[in-house]
Amino acid sequence: MAEPDRFHTRRATRPEYTSRSPVLVASTRRGHLWDMLLADEPWWTLRLATTGLDELIDQQDGVVGRDQLLLGGVSEVVIRRKVRRREWTVVWPRVYAIRPGAPTAYGNPIGALLYSGPTATWSHATAAYQLGLRKTSPAGLDVSIDATRRVRDQPGLRIHRVTRLGERRLAGLTPPRVTGAHSVIDQLAERPSLARALALVADSCQSRRVSLDDILTASHSRPHRWGAELRAMAGDTLRGSDSILEVMYVRDVELRHRLPTSTRQRSLGQDIADCSYDDFGILVELDGRLHLVADRRWRDMAKDNRSALRGELTLRYGWFDVHQNACGVALQVTRVLRQRGFRGHVRPCRVACPVSHVVIAA
Repeated sequence: MAEPDRFHTRRATRPEYTSRSPVLVASTRRGHLWDMLLADEPWWTLRLATTGLDELIDQQDGVVGRDQLLLGGVSEVVIRRKVRRREWTVVWPRVYAIRPGAPTAYGNPIGALLYSGPTATWSHATAAYQLGLRKTSPAGLDVSIDATRRVRDQPGLRIHRVTRLGERRLAGLTPPRVTGAHSVIDQLAERPSLARALALVADSCQSRRVSLDDILTASHSRPHRWGAELRAMAGDTLRGSDSILEVMYVRDVELRHRLPTSTRQRSLGQDIADCSYDDFGILVELDGRLHLVADRRWRDMAKDNRSALRGELTLRYGWFDVHQNACGVALQVTRVLRQRGFRGHVRPCRVACPVSHVVIAA
């Protein structure tokens, strides 16, 4: 006799947990559901125990894993029958879309975790999107797993095997994902140039969901592409709110317009210059404050005066200048460099870039 179908409607009666779910039964008897987490159980186990299978599937937008179904009391017979009748769609091996409107493979981050295993974690651009570091969803999905495990890539899903995954995971948040800083480090490996790498760092910091401090700390904890360059350019003396602006200056003004490379955080006696064009006696100071503070303004004036006494010219820019008018800043810096003897080639970043006027004049 065929086993009764216990999962036929969207609001089906929640199946009882049976002897097929020993972890749930044992933990419930002891009254300590947290024991499941300590036993390295999947991230969804506690949700299943406290809300039931039907509610869990609601939370997952109609996507469910085979292990979840079995632990929730749905048998292999029912699973096979639903798939055979095409009432359920196989998204990836052991992952099913069982309700109308459930996401497909390419837009299914929950399904990616269910397919990849109990300790799988969102990483790279997928984690960045889930954490709000980027506004647009990535074209594919990225999941990291422990290096001791082997899981095949699937269409629209890349699997990354990493060591010490637990140290990268954001604590206390499910579904599991790496921290914002580690999502940035993950993506640096995919950037073909230093300019692209710095652009990623600047854009991530600009989201206000991760700081340069966090990124540098993560960078020191693991080897990765562009790590040495990032740490050299954004060392300890660059930490703080203004450092975001400095990274953006390098990306949007210097690199995109091929200006000479400035010396970062140059020591000038009692002062430190953000960017110094040493051969031309030009200093660039960057101030990321949104509001003017009186005592800071007087300190800045005194600093500029000391630079003038040394025969150096100071150009000072704020957040709006670099973020909204990077081409105008590049034009101004280029003209001053020309006045001070610079004869190198600069490059407009686009057709309408005002730096093109300097190129033509040269």
